Amino acid sequence: MIYSAKLNIDYIPFVDVDLSKILRRHVRLDLERNVDPNLVNMLTNLGLTVGHAEVFYSCPGFTSSVAHIDGQSPKYMWESRVKLNYILGGSASTMSWHDIGSDEFCKSFSNSLIGTQYVSYDLNQCSTVHSANLSGWNLVETGVPHSIQNLGSDPRYCLSLFIREHRSWIGFSRALELFGQLVM
Repeated sequence: MIYSAKLNIDYIPFVDVDLSKILRRHVRLDLERNVDPNLVNMLTNLGLTVGHAEVFYSCPGFTSSVAHIDGQSPKYMWESRVKLNYILGGSASTMSWHDIGSDEFCKSFSNSLIGTQYVSYDLNQCSTVHSANLSGWNLVETGVPHSIQNLGSDPRYCLSLFIREHRSWIGFSRALELFGQLVM
């Protein structure tokens, strides 16, 4: 299984966003006001739309006690779902993907601070299957339990774009097809 793929995209995604003022863990961005329209046009040319844009902030020394999958139900466990992420800072951060063995360890079905749905799992019940230090643009698998650690001294900001094709999540193999020449 592929968990992430580095992309060669030249756009800096943020427009009129002061990252130093983002101190909450999860913030929704206004797609039209805060995301580079050239990036949105590039995605449109690939046949994709952006459902929403969000920023995840991880302070220096941040360690998560849970892993989560994006979406509302564990019935989609291991169903591939890709997001387009731009990671800035967090030079010593790690994104990890986990196997939970069974859904009986599901901790909760929740809505995030911005109203997005997710299913969380206690990290003590998980085994790590892959970890990566990501920076810049990446396709990331969010249909598998994943977590972040930022053990370094610099904050980590992750712009995450929920990308869709025909109003549906896209899987990793389809994302690799669509982003083709941009995959490094």
